[in-house]
Amino acid sequence: MKERRKIKQKSSRKVDRALAQAGWDLINRNERKSRKRSRANKQLRMGILQTRSAIGPQGPRGPPGPMGPKGANVPKDEILEEIRTMFNDATHQKILDSLRPERCTELCFQSLDDNGTNIIEDRLKILHENVLVPKIMSAFMWENDEYITLPKQSRVELDMFKESEKQGAYGRDVGYSRPDTGKFVAPRSGFYNFNARIHLQLPVQSNDKHISTKNLVSVSICIDSKCGDKMALEAISGFGPGERMTITVGGMLYLKLNQYVSLFIENASEHPISIFDGSQFTGYLIGV
Repeated sequence: MKERRKIKQKSSRKVDRALAQAGWDLINRNERKSRKRSRANKQLRMGILQTRSAIGPQGPRGPPGPMGPKGANVPKDEILEEIRTMFNDATHQKILDSLRPERCTELCFQSLDDNGTNIIEDRLKILHENVLVPKIMSAFMWENDEYITLPKQSRVELDMFKESEKQGAYGRDVGYSRPDTGKFVAPRSGFYNFNARIHLQLPVQSNDKHISTKNLVSVSICIDSKCGDKMALEAISGFGPGERMTITVGGMLYLKLNQYVSLFIENASEHPISIFDGSQFTGYLIGV
């Protein structure tokens, strides 16, 4: 029994010494790590770069890669148009997001019915009335205040207009356009709507009311003065029974930046006619 007790005591002392040694080794390792970190931090504060022996210095820069293919030659107008389209799409999406119930602003609710029926339809209506009303970016209204005699069998380009000063007339951002030249120069590429009303003083008619093809007059709105080569708006009329008549022509044309439109009138009759004051030439930008 005594021998067994001695063996147990020896084994317990060995275990205690092993545990003490393991604890001491752990403390030493932690102390070494702490000193190493402290030394590294001190070197960093002093501006000494830390490098690892396993990683060598940075090598020289490699040669440049092959040149990529040449980009497309895109005109400036197309780039601006693409940017404008992206901006319009983003704005439209932002407006649609505002229609969601959880993100609706005061604008959405300012005129809604108390019962809340057809909420989305009501919000769209309010949005159209307050936000989506288009702004006319470019417009003009010119008038003629002089008599102009048009010889027989002749064709002339009208000029000598002036900006109308009457109440209700309008004009905005006409760029390089001048009414005295009769030419409207497009300040930007887009779709334009044009209208012209020409008041004519006709020659005295005989009792014969038959109108031949020789007694015709036409009014055209042409691009860059090229009525035959480019799209044009045209109206043709025969002489009426009275002494005066009005020819109206209008429609939509697409103009590029700095293209211009002007009015042409052709007298295909055998008599001179006159254009009297009050004749108008108007137009405005519809969109892009």
